[in-house]
Amino acid sequence: MNIEPGKSYALRNGEKVVVIDLNGGVTFPVRGVTTSSNGDLEFEQWTSEGRYTHNGRSEFDIVAEWSDISPVYVHFFNEGAVKITAYPANSVSGMEPVSRIKVAPQIGRFDD
Repeated sequence: MNIEPGKSYALRNGEKVVVIDLNGGVTFPVRGVTTSSNGDLEFEQWTSEGRYTHNGRSEFDIVAEWSDISPVYVHFFNEGAVKITAYPANSVSGMEPVSRIKVAPQIGRFDD
């Protein structure tokens, strides 16, 4: 994937990052901004391949271009249980789900 300034990308954890520039230095040249859970802007850096760390896979790795459409996948299991999993659009293999909800109709309960 070619990471470009001014474009939005999805992180492995489903969050959105807007890439500001590619001038962050040799090790982590990609600089971008995300929004924290309390609404604050957070400035972060990545490798040119979109890795957040050199120590393996991270939930903050850049994994795909961002899309505002989030498809929902429904999985049916034994005994009528249903799991609904939402992924960012353009999700790629290995991306973590944004939200997991397990529905157990026999007891009418939702488990996160």
